[in-house]
Amino acid sequence: MAATRGAAVSNINALRSAAARYVDFFSLAARRDRMAILASPTRVAILNVDQTRKVATFRRREIEEGEEDGRLVRSRDLNGYFEYHACNKNSNSNYAAVGDQKLDSSVSKPVFRPYDICFHGRRNRALIEATLPGENNESKTEKHEERTKGSLLRPGMVLLKNFISHDEQVDIVKVCRELGLGLGGFYQPGYSNGAKLQLKMMCLGMDWNPRTYKYGNKRIFDGSTPPSIPNHFSELVRRAIQEAQSLTKKEYRASKLEDILPSMTPDICIVNFYTKNGKLGLHQDRDESRESLRKELPVVSFSIGDSADFLYGDERNVHKAEGVILESGDVLIFGGESRRVFHGVRSVLPNSAPKELLRDSGFSPGRLNLTFRQY
Repeated sequence: MAATRGAAVSNINALRSAAARYVDFFSLAARRDRMAILASPTRVAILNVDQTRKVATFRRREIEEGEEDGRLVRSRDLNGYFEYHACNKNSNSNYAAVGDQKLDSSVSKPVFRPYDICFHGRRNRALIEATLPGENNESKTEKHEERTKGSLLRPGMVLLKNFISHDEQVDIVKVCRELGLGLGGFYQPGYSNGAKLQLKMMCLGMDWNPRTYKYGNKRIFDGSTPPSIPNHFSELVRRAIQEAQSLTKKEYRASKLEDILPSMTPDICIVNFYTKNGKLGLHQDRDESRESLRKELPVVSFSIGDSADFLYGDERNVHKAEGVILESGDVLIFGGESRRVFHGVRSVLPNSAPKELLRDSGFSPGRLNLTFRQY
């Protein structure tokens, strides 16, 4: 009996000793000393330690950029996840917060998994192999030429219906997909308050940071350089502006056309992909340079895929805003006195994309929107 009791006491003491070591291992001080052990390319859980009760618990957290524990966190969003290694304890330098532009060499960069705007696999092959009765390249060209027309929504704001041809739309989708799967590709952006935009975003030329509302040469959370704007995209922008200026001149008979709708050469393009639930609140595009805003250089917007219920007005008030449906192939231009118009997307109209576009490009259900501007 005594031997049994002694063995039990010994086991209890061993358990207590193991528990003490467990708590000590996950204490804040011990964690800093063992970060090299915890470092792993796999998903890492934040260790949340209650110092008062000496109880160690695991819990997953979303960490805002710039928080101290950003060095040891998997930050997850709808688009994928980013993985961070712990700091090398042999390094004498301080590690940077995740939101800093210059990441310390002792901290690994995020592993970024971009969003694919196209189908893949069997569903994509079936879509591409599908045929539409009575449709061929010649009829699509004629259809485009017949439907292309423009209208002035207000001074400096012009809508060009079906301006982008079918082949150009297919090319835009394929190019954006290729760029979007590379460095600086599509991701789900968020504001400084933690709210996520209901879209996927990629920047070309320069990066726009929705947390700071500023442009930069590198994307702040992964250090990637935005891809350049393809030359044929810029050429399409130039053609659209010329067409809009021609319509403006006929309507207003203005002697100084540049005062109503100036020309511009884009060096920035923000590419947004909206799913069927995507939307964007009323806002102004006013983060470009003072000179660009002073000259009221226009924003040129391409719509590809599903149609959008687009709102615009002089106030950030949905009830007072006017609306127009932007369809695949439409180009919207607003500059001059309309440069700072409030605008947004109330909703995306599901299953409204041209079937031939889906077939020929493999584009996923949703809306692709490219907005060009000059910084």
